[in-house]
Amino acid sequence: MQTLRSLFNHRFGFGSGGITRDLKSWIWSKTPKGATVVELGAGFVSTRVLSRSFNLISAEDNFDYIGLFANAKYVYAPINPKSQWYSLKAKQIPIKFGLMIIDGASGGHLHQNILEGNWIFERTSTINVDEAWRVREEVQRSLMVKG
Repeated sequence: MQTLRSLFNHRFGFGSGGITRDLKSWIWSKTPKGATVVELGAGFVSTRVLSRSFNLISAEDNFDYIGLFANAKYVYAPINPKSQWYSLKAKQIPIKFGLMIIDGASGGHLHQNILEGNWIFERTSTINVDEAWRVREEVQRSLMVKG
């Protein structure tokens, strides 16, 4: 069985489990190059693409996704057993940043706990909940997106 690291050189495309081309275009139109972007849930496509143009901080609960791309800063944030959301600490994330992309935590069942990390929403002006159109992520549609 292949590990995530063994798949590193594979050319994963837009929309096949990663961010879509439309989302990429939207991000580039709304976010200045070099701006700080916080990604909750690292990935092959989003982390690779975002880290090339932005100061990317990627919070991730799965060690297999940490360190895949040299340009990204990774924050290991295991899932808190009580809240069932990332165990991020305030000091791990900048006080202010331009964009937050929520594409985690691992496993769709944890997405319902997104509001457990609501303190982080106050630190950004724009929030994108990736793949919120999926039925299992319907709860995320209730988020008010600022910006």
